[in-house]
This record gives sequence, C-alpha cells and structure tokens, in this order.
Amino acid sequence: MGTEFAIKDVGSLHYFLGVKVRYFSGGIFLSQGKYIRDLLAQAKMLEATHMATPMAVKTTPHVDDTRPIDAIEYRRLMGSLHFGLCYLCQSSLNLTSFCDADWARCSTTHCSTTGFCVFLGANCISWSSKKQLKVARSSTKAEYPAMASTSAELTWLSSLLRNIGVFLSSLP
Repeated sequence: MGTEFAIKDVGSLHYFLGVKVRYFSGGIFLSQGKYIRDLLAQAKMLEATHMATPMAVKTTPHVDDTRPIDAIEYRRLMGSLHFGLCYLCQSSLNLTSFCDADWARCSTTHCSTTGFCVFLGANCISWSSKKQLKVARSSTKAEYPAMASTSAELTWLSSLLRNIGVFLSSLP
C-alpha cells in the first residue's frame, strides 16, 4: 500500500473510535470501558449505582411517569455499550451460528424479538437483535424469521469471506 498511498507506521493500535485494544499472547481483547464512562458522564449517570443486568427483565409501565423520553438519545447510549470481545489468533475456520426468538415478549405490541450471533471458529464476527414487525401466533412462527435472518447472514458472510480469500473448513 505504501507504493500507492502516503502512509505512516504509528505502531500498534491501542485506542481507536472508542474501542480499547489490549494484546495478549493468544490474540486481542476489544473493550469500550473509557467510551462507556464518557457516555455515562454525558448522561450525568457517573454516580449511579450499577446492576448485574442493565435492564429490567419484566417492565411495568408507570402511569405517574409523564416525562417524555428522548428515544434517539436512549438508543444511542444503549447501542454503544459492550462488555468486550476476545479474538483468538489460533482458531478454526468453521462458521457457526446461534439464533433465537422470544415469543410475544413485548408487553405493549406483543411482537417477538429475533436475535443471532455468528462465530468464525471461537470468534464472534456478527450479531443482531431486532424486534419483529408482526405478531407471531406461535413460538414456531416467531422462530422462522430468526432462522431466515441467520441464514441470510451466513450466506452473505460465506460469500464475503470467499471473496477476500478466506476459505472455510466447512460450509454452513
């Protein structure tokens, strides 16, 4: 790349776009601890007490709570939180996935939430969680969109990896 572009070697990556990179003998660990502290400072929540689960398992709306919620700000803050990801150097090239749907979990709309994660060997390379648009009439019908989303992601990732020269040990 140096022949085509003006580049400069600034050493190993340690912090970039809110992500801290820690190296260890078997790979790297990515976390957003500093970024999370900055978000909590923006939300004026640095002194808030912590919980083991960041949200209530079952919510009940309060009639007396009339303060409007800034949905965009809430999504920005919540979407920015991660515990950390570990990526191992020595891992297989097997593509595996897990998917699930919680049937009619939303107490307001009764829509299900679909979720999946995809691993390349031991490394999580893709994940998603999304509320379904329609109410499923059974748990089986809630699982179909989860499997369809996961299958589409696996097909796309297989093609992407093949195009960049990564050949899988086995096809999903």
